[in-house]
Amino acid sequence: MQPRSPQKQQTRNTEQPTQEQIMSKIKLLIHAGYPKAAVFFRTGMEYLHTGRINIGIFLLKQAATSAQGHKIAAYTLGVQYYQGYDSITSNKPNYVRALWWFTLAAEQKLPEAQYMAGIMLYTGQGTKQNHQQAKHYFKLAAKQGLALAQYRLGVMWHTGQGGSKNVAKAKHYYQLAAGQGLDAAKQKLAVMENTALSQQNAEDSLTPSQEFNKLVATKYTSFTMWTPPPDYRVMPSATRAPIRLVNLS
Repeated sequence: MQPRSPQKQQTRNTEQPTQEQIMSKIKLLIHAGYPKAAVFFRTGMEYLHTGRINIGIFLLKQAATSAQGHKIAAYTLGVQYYQGYDSITSNKPNYVRALWWFTLAAEQKLPEAQYMAGIMLYTGQGTKQNHQQAKHYFKLAAKQGLALAQYRLGVMWHTGQGGSKNVAKAKHYYQLAAGQGLDAAKQKLAVMENTALSQQNAEDSLTPSQEFNKLVATKYTSFTMWTPPPDYRVMPSATRAPIRLVNLS
């Protein structure tokens, strides 16, 4: 009998682990004392970035719904469903599910999730349009210093959406957002300083879809909430591909 060729042996060694093997590795890490939610999250993100979308989504759900909870996992799931990138076969947004996950993370006081829940209520994506409820979420995110939420609150006070008009409050929130370098807010302030106020001047110069793309482009720099052991690896090394963004215009 002929020996196996080195090429075939190499292919066998780099085969992707099964879901059962992945879960077995995760259980060992949890048993060793690593936080359950963080283990599921880190592993899920690895698979998400290497193209195994289905297993990545499954693991992120385990993190987000664990007893410990994981707000960034819930937010990430919201982004995936919002973009229609929740499986290898789907490219259609699921706004109902996206809103559910954003709301779960918003309840855990994640400002980006509070903002996205607000945007979906503001535009009526996955739910009935509700400017008052949207304003509530924008206020929560703005209070935590999220520039996009501050800008959106400025627009709502400027136009009277979700309540009455209040130019002073609009200017206040534009100033907060502009102070963080948001160009759209700077443009609003320039308009308020140099021209008479009108409904046209109050209209958006940054659309909700553009805001979402800005938000997704600004990623957390420390997704990992625990330090893995030296031998930690649940999958072969692979070139990481960025999560796909879709045109929401």
